[in-house]
Amino acid sequence: MIKSILLTICCLFALSVSHAWASDNTRGNLWSVKFDDDIANAKMSPDGKHILVYLEDSLLCLNTLNGNREWIRTYDKIYPFQHLLTLFVNNNECVIPGKDRILFMDVNNGKELASLPIIGDMSDISFELPIKDTDLDTLQPIQYGDVLVVWYGDGTQVIDLIDRKVIYQSEDDPSKLKIERWFSTMMLYTESDTTIFIDGTLRKIVYLHDGTENPLSEDIYQRFFEHKDILCAFTETNIAVVDKRTAKKIGSILVNPEETLNHFPIVKDDKLYFFASLDERHELYDVATQKRLWSISRQELPGIVDQVTITSNGGVLVHWYDEGDNVQIANVDFVSGKIAWSTKLLDQDGAYEAGHIKPSTALATIASTVAATLLNAAASRQHPTTRPFYSTGPGGILRYNGRSMFSTIDKANLGNETMNGLTAQKINKKRSSEGLFKVVGVDGDVVHLITMGTVRKAWDGNSSGKQDGEGLVTMNLKTGKVVNFKPVSIIADNEKDDFNLFMHGETSETNHGLLVIGSKNILHATNKGELSIINFPTKDITKLQTKPEYLVVYFEADDEKHNQWYIDCSKPALSKTLMVLADERCAGVTPDTTVLTKTLTWFDNTLTAYSPLTEYPSSSTKPLWVLPSSEVEKLDIGSLDADTVIVQKQGLRVYKDNVFLLGDDGLAVIDHATGKCVTSGQWSPAFKIKRDGLVFLADAAAYQSDKEVGMVSVKNPCKANIVCKEEVNHIECTMLVDKETSTVIIANYDDGTLNAYAP
Repeated sequence: MIKSILLTICCLFALSVSHAWASDNTRGNLWSVKFDDDIANAKMSPDGKHILVYLEDSLLCLNTLNGNREWIRTYDKIYPFQHLLTLFVNNNECVIPGKDRILFMDVNNGKELASLPIIGDMSDISFELPIKDTDLDTLQPIQYGDVLVVWYGDGTQVIDLIDRKVIYQSEDDPSKLKIERWFSTMMLYTESDTTIFIDGTLRKIVYLHDGTENPLSEDIYQRFFEHKDILCAFTETNIAVVDKRTAKKIGSILVNPEETLNHFPIVKDDKLYFFASLDERHELYDVATQKRLWSISRQELPGIVDQVTITSNGGVLVHWYDEGDNVQIANVDFVSGKIAWSTKLLDQDGAYEAGHIKPSTALATIASTVAATLLNAAASRQHPTTRPFYSTGPGGILRYNGRSMFSTIDKANLGNETMNGLTAQKINKKRSSEGLFKVVGVDGDVVHLITMGTVRKAWDGNSSGKQDGEGLVTMNLKTGKVVNFKPVSIIADNEKDDFNLFMHGETSETNHGLLVIGSKNILHATNKGELSIINFPTKDITKLQTKPEYLVVYFEADDEKHNQWYIDCSKPALSKTLMVLADERCAGVTPDTTVLTKTLTWFDNTLTAYSPLTEYPSSSTKPLWVLPSSEVEKLDIGSLDADTVIVQKQGLRVYKDNVFLLGDDGLAVIDHATGKCVTSGQWSPAFKIKRDGLVFLADAAAYQSDKEVGMVSVKNPCKANIVCKEEVNHIECTMLVDKETSTVIIANYDDGTLNAYAP
């Protein structure tokens, strides 16, 4: 597993220097190196043992343990964007630019292992920012899994980083790039006639689509999907089916994706299928054979199918919206397409939109061209510490980067609840409705559903006209009759201005069923039809973190108190623990800071700790310890109030045996057990890009803001100390972190130093 994190923060504009710690330390307590030359673009190897850093005319490799030089590569000239071709393939190998070649180097001794010719020279490496309000992507070299894609002014190269070879090369114009991803495959859609599909795990071109006769569709959001060895690409007239093993097209599904009312892939029994709702019928195709398995007339199902759920007993439930946009459910035989029954579940006033077709972006593109030109001109002058726009996880799976999905969806389960996230983010981006249902599970002859939205129950034919359709519905799988209903208000009374049911009606799977986040409650519906509910005094709950065993939520209560709660869903019955209660929006959680040893309150600058509480503390609740406001004021940390709940920079964190108070002027570290042993100092947490204020390491916490970088040791609860703080503009600095050893190396480009720190 990769141990190292590269925190590279860049911007186009400089900001002024802020406060200093009580004792400023700008020399590493491990080692320091001062260079006579300017330095730029420091990078750390995955195992944290080596650093690559550019000097004025050379690339230097250093040993992280002691700062000693391992080897150096000298250049006649260093071009503005050649640092984008400098990366670690693994712990022992890196890729660096040569004069007119890409070089593979042994990190340990600087020995050249292999080289590949490039198209043109290093000055041609392309970097271009996207045009606003379009789906164009940043044009720059991209590592996707074990493949490197490089664009030059007059061509494109795709390089296998493991076998060290060029697997594709062309002189296609790359000037306007659109990138789409589906698990391990990346589609590169340029202005040329050829669209490239690359698998970052297989390390090969799995399809080259010639668009001269049948271009890929421009009118839908997601232009391809895949499963195992099969890839499907949406063209303007049909769906091309490709065998990824041979990189050959094996046939076409004769459906025009631009004319569907809705469409989506289904995976059942590890096989790939394609479903489409058309003007006159609904169709299911076996993708591998391109054969239509069945067709259902729109007279039988008069509406649009939104989703198909493969239930735990192998059955198929079809979610569809009728001509009046009302929510219906049908039980369909997956082999024959025969409808066993269809039931109208919910009435709604609003319209259903499938949201898979793009609106026209032509005017927005024209209006944004001037702004993009100015941005690209500025980017060409940018300091070569450019923050990577994309990062890939193991096997070429993309992590979330603000534009693409967070690929954690089970590929073998695309027909179930997990498909909803994939559908909303990649296929049906503008999907909307006032009502929907989600399948919880099958229990013998019945199926349990959660119904949500501003809807009215319609299954008994006696709608009351009231918004009474939300709750847990139990249906007989043989007859389609509703046999039980547990009404619960979930999200019908939400207060979000931009509310979208598919995006804000959040659910997550647990080991027992489905967890639902309502406007004022948390529901746990199990596969056995059990329902556990926790209500809160609010109308807007925000999810901070979720796992199959627990959920952490934040909300501002009706009494204006800011709440953070831990919800235990490891059992069918939910239980709750109050984590933070405050008069400021300071509650925060990260994957490293979810702890339940105490309940903390923050009122009038007073920090109080209690044994874990399941309700608000009362006047008779005895605290474990109190840090009074008179002591807090001496810390001079400022306000803990955060500008946002999600990924906030300020607030309150608990990590290991320490409580962190992250103010807008300073931070304090407090012994979690006793409330004593307080260490404090000033910092500047301001950062224009939303990110958490601290990165928690094994025995330390580090941060990088607009104006400074710093590190706090937390080895022992009563021995927290400020290890370092360097005042440096964030565009003149890179902070390299090895999480396991808690080593922090600050590359200060402003004064040409590398300073290494440890707790």
